[in-house]
Amino acid sequence: MIFFKYISNTEIRSYTFLGLNIYFKQKKYPEKKIFFNGLIKIIKRFNNRTITSAKYIKLFNKTIYKKFNTCDIDVAYLFNIPIKITNLKDFYKKQINKTISKEYDDIYVFSYNSGEIYVFLTYFIDAYLKINKSKNPIIITRYKYHNDLIEMIYPKIPHVYLKNAPRLKNHSFVIGHQRFFQIYGSDFEYGEIKENRVSENPIPYFNLCKNHLNIPDDMLSVNPIKITEKMENSMTEKISKINLNMDNFIFISPEAKSYKMLPQKFWDEIIGYYKNKGIDIFLNINDHKFKRFDKYCKSIDLTFPEAFALAKKAKKIITLRSGLSEILMQTGVEHYIINTNEFGYKTLRVDKHLPLFNINTNHEYLIPETQTQEEMDRVKEIILNDKIEIGQ
Repeated sequence: MIFFKYISNTEIRSYTFLGLNIYFKQKKYPEKKIFFNGLIKIIKRFNNRTITSAKYIKLFNKTIYKKFNTCDIDVAYLFNIPIKITNLKDFYKKQINKTISKEYDDIYVFSYNSGEIYVFLTYFIDAYLKINKSKNPIIITRYKYHNDLIEMIYPKIPHVYLKNAPRLKNHSFVIGHQRFFQIYGSDFEYGEIKENRVSENPIPYFNLCKNHLNIPDDMLSVNPIKITEKMENSMTEKISKINLNMDNFIFISPEAKSYKMLPQKFWDEIIGYYKNKGIDIFLNINDHKFKRFDKYCKSIDLTFPEAFALAKKAKKIITLRSGLSEILMQTGVEHYIINTNEFGYKTLRVDKHLPLFNINTNHEYLIPETQTQEEMDRVKEIILNDKIEIGQ
């Protein structure tokens, strides 16, 4: 008998002990968390049309708690009795004077994923600041990696990290004399992005972001990534701990939040191929399920600047499509990007006219969500049979 069983992929996560489902999570909406074979259930729903959300907690299949969010107002109920009403803007009101000085005229809230924030900082920020006539702006970051992106692309604006800063429905709002601009709000993610995904002729996501911010083409600018000596030294210090052969290694990043993961067998074969050639492999990972590769690969946690500094020294880069993939397009290293979502594949391919996107070193391939062995073998063969001189 199997005492303990763990399953984790892009769709579900579950823990089973002695046949009893201790925990089950369905990651896609409606998001579900089920404990102890259904004794407790937590369900989250989202309405793309109205951009409203709901959360339910059930005990023995009876709703004991629920919370609704409509137009940035949270209303919580306990046994159908309203117990708390929260205006999410109050979070930002409390931060004024506490962490945000009133001397700043405009506050830009980074509440989106790394890829979109990277594009904003690289191409849009100068135009957006000019359009808004911002004189003394500051940036609020929702995730710590936003700070890394700012430091490597646009460090001239002060920024402050506020954990769990809420993402509001409206793109912009005003508190007192200070203006707030979200990059990007929930209206963008659950409205324009969702609609574009099902469109017969999807707009490149670069253009989708640009149009959302109303930035004309003649105002676009380019802010290339700059790795400081401090970032470089930080990377070198970390890498020295894992004895990576800096003269002969490849950089592999097999994870992504928004794209379907590829089976471990796919990466097993790629890693095995290069390992047999005596090439070192740096594996950029967060999920523990890839830790079994530690026998064959070198790995250590890196920030975005550190990952970029390291990848620039690699013989080759192989990534599952993610925000990191887009950042690494500036390395100038041969880079193989694997898409598992046709929408992402189409929208990134047509963006090859962008500055800093070198079509000679960045190569994209699609493995559809069906992930048949034939489809995976086709892409794997292309990657492994390139003409790059590795190990010479």
